[in-house]
Amino acid sequence: MACSALGNPFLKACEVWHDLLGSPATADFMRRSLDAGVVMDTWLSSHCQGSLTPEARRFLLDTVEGLVLHEPTPFPFLFTSGFQKVALHRILLSTVLRNSENKGEISLAEAQTTASEVRAFAAANGGPLQLVLLYAILVSQENYQALAQHRHLTRRDFILGTRHRPWSDSFGGEELEFGLKVGELEIFAAVNDQHIYLNRRGLDSLQRMEALLAASGWKNWQVEQQNISYIEHVDAQLTDTQAPVDYDVSYHRIATAVAAETTRFLDFSGVGPGMQVLEVGCGTGRMTLDLGLADRVLPEGRVVASDPSLWMLRKFHDKLRKWGGRLPQLTLSLARAENLPFGDAAFDTAVGFTFLPYAADPARAVREMTRVTRPGGAVATAVFLKWDARALAAFHPWLQPLLEIIRTHHPSFEFAGLDAGETADLFRAAGLVDVVTAPFSIPWVVDASRLTRFTMEMTAFSKVHDLLPSVEWRFLLKKLEEDAKTFFSTTSREERTFTVDYERVRGMVP
Repeated sequence: MACSALGNPFLKACEVWHDLLGSPATADFMRRSLDAGVVMDTWLSSHCQGSLTPEARRFLLDTVEGLVLHEPTPFPFLFTSGFQKVALHRILLSTVLRNSENKGEISLAEAQTTASEVRAFAAANGGPLQLVLLYAILVSQENYQALAQHRHLTRRDFILGTRHRPWSDSFGGEELEFGLKVGELEIFAAVNDQHIYLNRRGLDSLQRMEALLAASGWKNWQVEQQNISYIEHVDAQLTDTQAPVDYDVSYHRIATAVAAETTRFLDFSGVGPGMQVLEVGCGTGRMTLDLGLADRVLPEGRVVASDPSLWMLRKFHDKLRKWGGRLPQLTLSLARAENLPFGDAAFDTAVGFTFLPYAADPARAVREMTRVTRPGGAVATAVFLKWDARALAAFHPWLQPLLEIIRTHHPSFEFAGLDAGETADLFRAAGLVDVVTAPFSIPWVVDASRLTRFTMEMTAFSKVHDLLPSVEWRFLLKKLEEDAKTFFSTTSREERTFTVDYERVRGMVP
């Protein structure tokens, strides 16, 4: 439906919304919110609900009531009080979970700290309505992208997020009302249900929203969060039977020498007793707990283990409980390597094993690791180098559907990984000196069809994920799983083994 057919109040809402999507000021605000750590993600907000103490939950709801503008807004037909409540609540939930140090339970004190930070950010950046605008852009882009991929969704699927937001238990009724109000969604009645469509105006707004996300840095952050939400289901999905596959067991089963090489990396990094150590990309605590980083540093020193994946940190937290409880000298932090929430020169050394190729901006990640390390301290990482599945002839019969997508639609596609010497260049560009590089290799053995999804999601293949909409990616994985049974029954272990080259790199902060 065209905006002109909606009547004067709604026509005004259409015009305001369209102008906001085309404004450079909107991209600037989105960039500031991301830099400040004030975020919104449907996966984070949904999972925060189960982590809040009752006191923290009530406090956040009261905070929302205090932020909502109950008096007429500058454009009342755009953001109703109901829409504002949903938006501000999800932003608070997302931000408090992102900032929480205790990933098992979020206390009232943590909720109060986050609420104070969000209120201060809103006050310095145009007020709460700017946060509501941020929410409207992010959630509309998510909804519109799903409609563009699926062509239409039933009203029920749209509101429940069944097809495009399966991790969320929130309802999208306010989002549907908003899309209809600004003239970008349409409803058609069917025999048993109503169907939601994205019209031409909606497609134009989707392009504008995606341009805003790219310009502000939100696109990279969203991709990371999408991968995190996808990874959350790894244990249940990586199956040939109904039995779950343990992430750590699977990793060590495929990369058989990774434990020994991780130990060598710790020797190379120089971490020792009494040091203040930051581990970036800590994952499930494999290096920190299982392979000795904590043992080398504690109890005289301190370890902060950071990762952008809440799922990984919860695995870490569960593992820590099995160790006998939380160690006061070991802290977990939900953080992106490109935006570490620590002060300058806060650590004696910063380390990270194989996280850098997955970073949205590796150069910025290295700069951040350098910034938080004291003068005279070391920054060290290990990275895997670029490799190409197209060169693995024995895998071609199995990987043919994937390789065909790359050949036809993305001939210049590069698998995950960094070039030889690239990490050392990044270290020098960040101002590090005495940079040392040590190459090594790890054989990877794909030895069971039940590990197909792990291989696709957790290795250099994971970048292929970005080439396809989520539904098509799941269909591709299903086909690869089916074909894997034949592939594994007709090839030897040697034929299913390939070598991945790595580099250990260390530099000193002058």
